[in-house]
Amino acid sequence: MSQWKKLLIYFIIIAIFFSIIFFKKRGIKDYIVMHKRLEKLVEENRKIKKENELLKSEVKRLKSDLKYIEKIAREKYNMIKEDEILIKINKKREVKKWVMKNY
Repeated sequence: MSQWKKLLIYFIIIAIFFSIIFFKKRGIKDYIVMHKRLEKLVEENRKIKKENELLKSEVKRLKSDLKYIEKIAREKYNMIKEDEILIKINKKREVKKWVMKNY
């Protein structure tokens, strides 16, 4: 066999080998796509774990810290104590007034 025929046969064998590796199901191409997806999922999982820890600490505070409960009630839900007056000024400079009276 001539040198060129041997080289051509080797080239064909290598081409077949690489086409099998790259283009068959679960080949390198799929591996790279799956690896990128795994990295995204790991990062998302890390963020969710961090958020869960923050929520756990807030739940713990809400169960045990009365001052924190009062702070949340006042800031988030605009709650006031008896005989208090809450005045809020919004961006349009409109004044809103809430009064809690003892009845």
